[in-house]
Amino acid sequence: MATITHKVIFDLDNSKIKIEDLTDYTSGYSGNIHGVVTITKNGSAFNTPGTSGSPDITVLSTDYSPTSPVQSSRKFEIAFSSLSISDVWAFDYTVYPNAGSGGAESATQINFTYSFTEPTVSLGLVASTNASQITSTDSTDYTSSGAYTLISQTRTHQLYPPQGAVDAVTGALLPSPVDSGSNSTITYTGITTGVWTSDSESVLEYSLAGNAGSYYILTTITGFANTNVVSDIGLCDVYCCLKALNLRYEDAKCKNKSLAVDYKDKIEEVTRLVTLYRQALDCGNTSDAEVYLNDIKNVSECSTECNCYGGGAAPANLPITSSVSSNSYQLTSNSPNISIRSSGSGTSADPVTYEMELGAEITGDISYIASNMASIESQMEQIKQSVNHVENIQNNYNVEFSTQIYHVELTHGFGSLSSSSSDILESSYSSYITSPLVNNKFKSSPSIIRWDGHAGSPTNNFNNWYKMSNLFNSSSSSIDSVVATISDTEDLNIETYNIDNTSFSSFEFRLLDKQTNLPKTVSSLPQKVNITFKIIAK
Repeated sequence: MATITHKVIFDLDNSKIKIEDLTDYTSGYSGNIHGVVTITKNGSAFNTPGTSGSPDITVLSTDYSPTSPVQSSRKFEIAFSSLSISDVWAFDYTVYPNAGSGGAESATQINFTYSFTEPTVSLGLVASTNASQITSTDSTDYTSSGAYTLISQTRTHQLYPPQGAVDAVTGALLPSPVDSGSNSTITYTGITTGVWTSDSESVLEYSLAGNAGSYYILTTITGFANTNVVSDIGLCDVYCCLKALNLRYEDAKCKNKSLAVDYKDKIEEVTRLVTLYRQALDCGNTSDAEVYLNDIKNVSECSTECNCYGGGAAPANLPITSSVSSNSYQLTSNSPNISIRSSGSGTSADPVTYEMELGAEITGDISYIASNMASIESQMEQIKQSVNHVENIQNNYNVEFSTQIYHVELTHGFGSLSSSSSDILESSYSSYITSPLVNNKFKSSPSIIRWDGHAGSPTNNFNNWYKMSNLFNSSSSSIDSVVATISDTEDLNIETYNIDNTSFSSFEFRLLDKQTNLPKTVSSLPQKVNITFKIIAK
């Protein structure tokens, strides 16, 4: 007679326990094989077992030899509502040959204490503006430091460009995703400025040790990453802001000593930020560099007096300055304040390298101002590490959290005269939402409505209010926090409030004047406002 064997599988994606008969019945058996499954959990019956005449599994006589994957006639499934660490399980399997009329034959019981915890995906994006490259890396520890045996992994790894990004050679829109594969690392060359995103989805099968055999885990885990790529052209902004602030200081020294002291304090603060900004660029951390650059502009009160100030929201192509591509590029500077040097012959062994730096006069001014900032820089680095540590704890160890980014365009216009008021024009309004959907908790197109607490359509003398709702596919999901940024104007701030986790969740937001921090009226808003919402959900 054969040795009766069975396999126990926990399918976490579908919340099912699966039993598979792996016995070879090709010798000594006749008729269909009837199998009965008995499961206990923590000493109590988990299922109602079948009988020899009414079995849980009927192995057909045509399926005597098991295949991979096993035939459907060899499978039994039962749903579970929850799984807990330290639950004690036992699985017994008994077969009755000859359509149930033969004598019982039993497999060795598989029993174990459930001990599986799903790994948390660790996905990172790093951009190199010098090489015009971006790399997405999945560094997840899928075996939990060797605690689990990974039998198989099917990974889908995808990289997405910013909305509106175009190919530098053809001028065509970049596809989304721009690259995909199964490797842990994806590198794309020929990037643009803007927010790049990546996601990783892995279908996994594990084997965990039990008594008299193993039990198996089937699960799918996902991860998401994003980074904002900015250009080194911000160096011009740094200089013109410093120069404008210094001119105001020199003018005030002879006219208003109190104001001069205030300007001097701002110069010291800007100097600290400049040091951090340059280090962020040197390390390739363009997202931090962008934050420091905006802080420099705010502290120095930099405005249109700087010809290099500003910039559009449209993604801009970054030139490839190494020989990784057969295309030819020329990098030049039309400003005496920026110098560019190149070296290398352009071969794979001797790639072309471009070095860009501030002119000698500017460098001397910045070094003079920054000479007393070393200790502050060290303190800021310690604070940054602490913040990163807290962020890593949330992202890497709290598995209940998921993140989705929505890109929203609000469009405002004004129509004909209102019947209720001859001097007020009613406003028209529309919204447009785009995003690569990276988590099945979220809907690809949530709703945005004008929401200002007034009856009827809001008019142009009312303050602006909006409500974003219907975010989730399930009412069991809820918003943990919302981070909102405005990318196309520096005259506005955005405020989010009133998070409501009923009816598939919603939150409200409004646009504020950056100077007064008061709500803007409808008529004072730009025709288009582009907003990025980062929603963290449970």
